[in-house]
Amino acid sequence: MADALRRAADASRGITGEPHVAFLGEWTALAPLKAVGLFRGRHPECRSVVREARLSDSRASLLDGSVDVLTGEGRVPARHPLAGEESVSLKALADHPVVQYPAVTSAAFERDRTPDRTPRAARCRRARPEPRSPRC
Repeated sequence: MADALRRAADASRGITGEPHVAFLGEWTALAPLKAVGLFRGRHPECRSVVREARLSDSRASLLDGSVDVLTGEGRVPARHPLAGEESVSLKALADHPVVQYPAVTSAAFERDRTPDRTPRAARCRRARPEPRSPRC
């Protein structure tokens, strides 16, 4: 009976269905896996799906609803002057070069993440990541 009441209460709060969680890069997998583990412990009747997303289709997956939550690494290295900020405006980004995504990235995703201009039309500086040396 207690289990049935808990399921009814969860359903009334909208805790039903099958959340689809994706992460970008294996180094970011730990946080969503822990979160989904907690969710499953609290709501064992709900199935959840966790998978690694590809950068090339991550934005589209969010837009089309095939992924509910997407996690990834932070956009600013820890030692960057903007790293301590809770949020950063596009205007502030115009003062710093922004590393660009690889060529496989969709134009829509790249515009969303690294715009060409700020809202006041200042040009954003672009930087390309340095090539990595081949692994032995």
